[in-house]
Amino acid sequence: MEKRARLSLAVTAAVAVVCATGWLVLAWLVRGEPFGDAVNEAFGVLFGVLILLSVIGALRARSRANSGEDPEKPS
Repeated sequence: MEKRARLSLAVTAAVAVVCATGWLVLAWLVRGEPFGDAVNEAFGVLFGVLILLSVIGALRARSRANSGEDPEKPS
C-alpha cells in the first residue's frame, strides 16, 4: 500500500473514531442516557460515518476516472 493510501486510511479511521467518541460522550454525559444505550448509539454513528466516507471516496474515485486519471496509478 502506498504512503498516500495509508495516510488516507489513518485519517479516515481517526475521523470515524473521533465522531463515535464524541457521540458517546454527548449521549452518556450530556443527555444522561445509560452507558449501554450510549455505546449502541456511538456504534451507529461510527457505521454511519464510515458509510458516508465510503460514498465520498467512491464519488472522488469516479470523478478521477472520468477526468482521465488512473485511480490505481501512483502519483
